[in-house]
Amino acid sequence: MASELVASDALPESVTVHVGDVEPLLGWADHASHVSTVVIAPVELHRRNLKLRLTDANHPLDAFEFVGPTAVASNVLETAGKSAKALDRVDRLALLGDILSGENEATERFRLVFGGEPAQSGNAIEQARRELEVTTNYHPVRMHAFRQAVESISSPIDIDAGDLLDGTLAVERLLRRRSEKSPSDGALIRRATRTVIDTDGSAWDEAYPSAERIALVGLSTVPATLVDLFNAITSKCDVEAHLYLRRGTGPFLEQRLADVWSVPNPGRVVVT
Repeated sequence: MASELVASDALPESVTVHVGDVEPLLGWADHASHVSTVVIAPVELHRRNLKLRLTDANHPLDAFEFVGPTAVASNVLETAGKSAKALDRVDRLALLGDILSGENEATERFRLVFGGEPAQSGNAIEQARRELEVTTNYHPVRMHAFRQAVESISSPIDIDAGDLLDGTLAVERLLRRRSEKSPSDGALIRRATRTVIDTDGSAWDEAYPSAERIALVGLSTVPATLVDLFNAITSKCDVEAHLYLRRGTGPFLEQRLADVWSVPNPGRVVVT
C-alpha cells in the first residue's frame, strides 16, 4: 500500500508526514558505509519488523540506525558530557511511594481527590503523571492550555480535576528533587531536547555526524516528548524529519501533530 504525503502549514518544510506504508523509508536503503537515517521507533517490535522487511527485500541495513527514543536521548547527552541516567518504573514507583507516604503538597491534593491515603493510589498517580507528560511534556504553553481546559469543566468536577493536576505537578517536582537521575524517560528526552537547543545543534551533530534524516515510526499517539525533540533537531540541524502514521489514525494524528509542534522553545518546562 502506497504512502500518502500530508502537507501542513503548521510544520516546517524540513518535516514530512507520511500516512500509510513505510515504503519511502525502505527506499532509502543503499550500500553506504555510514548511517544516513536514524529511525526512532518507541516499540522494539517495530524496529525488528523494519529490519526484517529490509532483509527480505535484500536491502542492506548499513544506512540505518534503529533505536528507541531513550537511546537517542542518552546518546545525545553522553556526547555532550551530561548524565544519561533515568529511573526505571520500579525505582520511580518506590520513590513515589516514599513521597506519597509523607506530608507535602502532593499528598494534600491527592487526599482531596482519592479520599484515602495517597500511598494506596500510587499506580493511579503514576498513570496521571505519565499521561500529563505525554500530553504536555510539561511545557508552559501546553500546561496553560491544559489548565484552562480544566477550569472550563463544570463544578464540582473542575475542583477534583484541578487538585489532580496540581498534585501531579507537585509529584513531578518532588521526583526531580529527590533523585540524581532523570525521574523518567520523558525527562531524559526533555534534557536531550534542551541540550540540542543549548548547543545550537552541535550535540546532535556530534552524536550522529552522518545523519541526513530522522524518521519516527510506529506511533499510536503523538507524544509531546518526541515532538519537542524533533522540533529541536530540525530547528537547529540540517536534518530532514519524516513521521510515518498509520492510514486509519493518520489524519487525526497529523492534526494533533500540528497542534503539538507549534510551541516556542521546546524542552522548556513549567515545573522546577
